[in-house]
Amino acid sequence: MKKVFLAFVGIISIGFSQDKSLVSNLKDLTLDIGQVFKPESRVINSDGSEVECTRIIYYNKKGVFSSAKSITFDREKGTLIANDPGSHDVVAVCINSNGKRLTKTFNINVNYPKIKKVKLLNNQKNIYVGNYIKLIYEITDEFENKRVVDYWNYDKALRYFSNVEVDIKSNNERVKIDLSNNILAVEEGNSTITASFDGISDKIDLKIQKNPILKLNLISDNSNVKTGDVVNFKVKAIDKKGNEIKNIPVQYSFTGKSFDKSNSASGLILE
Repeated sequence: MKKVFLAFVGIISIGFSQDKSLVSNLKDLTLDIGQVFKPESRVINSDGSEVECTRIIYYNKKGVFSSAKSITFDREKGTLIANDPGSHDVVAVCINSNGKRLTKTFNINVNYPKIKKVKLLNNQKNIYVGNYIKLIYEITDEFENKRVVDYWNYDKALRYFSNVEVDIKSNNERVKIDLSNNILAVEEGNSTITASFDGISDKIDLKIQKNPILKLNLISDNSNVKTGDVVNFKVKAIDKKGNEIKNIPVQYSFTGKSFDKSNSASGLILE
């Protein structure tokens, strides 16, 4: 009987001939949070005959949405356990008696647990007409795990929003909600936002204030720059009395023309 070892290792090299393939019950695998699974893998020739594997190693491949703890392994029992919802890559490595290796990556989907409670939060001190409203969603699942989804942390929000049914709406037209669930304050007054995740909802009351800014003064530390230079800006918001308004939310954008007519000007804004 062949032995199966599970470990966190980073093996990349491939030493088998190209007519061999690694097959596994990890293919198209879907698990629930906390579910334990025993992987079984083997290498076969093009004619279907099996190739010897003296050792099979599994490890969780880190990625944008996956950490080393998303899928963990029990070396003694030869099992893995799903800890984190989402899409994760597990790499199977077959090592033969000569030390040659064949690897294959399998994508494992871990279901998002059912949502038990949703809480809406907003940490903006003031919301003015023309501001985007940066809601934060605190989601508690059936296992009492809390996940804070900041919609403005795009990668994390996309990961969660693409796996649950989301509905965000307002009780009036003082805010505008686009198809990407961005919320824009468009009129002074009070508004209530209700967000529903898989049918579990919460609401938050917002006060939208008239925009007090008469003009903005944009000040840079350098007006003569070349490609690759970093330019620092600061903004002074001025009200109708000429007073500077502190702690006002400001959004930056960029447009420009290139001296080279075959290209457009480009820039990256880091706030």
